Amino acid sequence: MLSNSKNIINLMWDRWYDSISMIYDGQKQMELLFFQSISKQKEVWEILNNQVDIYSNEVKSEVKTYQEKANDFVESISDQATKESILKIQNQLDNIVELFSKMSLTPQNVINHFVSENLSRVETNVNELMNQQAKNREEMKVMVEKYSEELKNTLLKLCETIEAKQNINLTLTK
Repeated sequence: MLSNSKNIINLMWDRWYDSISMIYDGQKQMELLFFQSISKQKEVWEILNNQVDIYSNEVKSEVKTYQEKANDFVESISDQATKESILKIQNQLDNIVELFSKMSLTPQNVINHFVSENLSRVETNVNELMNQQAKNREEMKVMVEKYSEELKNTLLKLCETIEAKQNINLTLTK
């Protein structure tokens, strides 16, 4: 009988401890996945900004090419009045293009700076939080292991005591 009780107690507490370990492992996995998702968001944001920068450079290059062609065309005109009129229009178009370029890139630069800085900060904070949680989890796991082992040993001693009492009772009744 004592053997069965000990086996049941061992089985019960071993399964309980295994369940606690699975919860801890699940928490670790969730933290890792969360951290990976933040890292992926940061990577995607960097890729997006690189693409915007490439597009911006292409637009600047096209504008420069347009300006060069327009200047060549203006130089080919011999009539001074027409030339001045076209130059005036060209300057106005250049001002509009420059203004448009500044307006479109400035918000992007501000957003880029803001999001990149915040994503880096969030990534750092999450990493620190996960490290602290891992430390807390390990400390708690050690405490749970000790508590579990003590409780298990106490129950085993209780079973032994009950078994001993039963044996004494059986001996007295003979």
